[in-house]
Amino acid sequence: MTSFRWRLPGGARTDTTLRASRDDVSMLTGVVRLGRSVCPAASVTWELTLAGQVVDGVLTGDRSAALAVTISAPLPEVRLRLRRTDTASCAVEFRWDEPDLDVPAFSLPF
Repeated sequence: MTSFRWRLPGGARTDTTLRASRDDVSMLTGVVRLGRSVCPAASVTWELTLAGQVVDGVLTGDRSAALAVTISAPLPEVRLRLRRTDTASCAVEFRWDEPDLDVPAFSLPF
């Protein structure tokens, strides 16, 4: 399984830009979740910005969010912002599992 992973210690913020190999993307998919951790009280706010659209949420514990975002404009890049919103000092892993960009005829990985 393909995954992007970010390690977030307490109070961390990060901003990542991923460049798409094509700009004729019609949908972005995957699942975002927190990895198993010794930090059960961790809370992470996430925000994806793509082609002018913003998709966001908050993850805690073993919750996950399925992504199926329809893209209606050229997609040169995807920007992901992460922010720990709890007060714990322990680290947690944010994962984006099975990230995929669908184009009109077929699907491409990042």
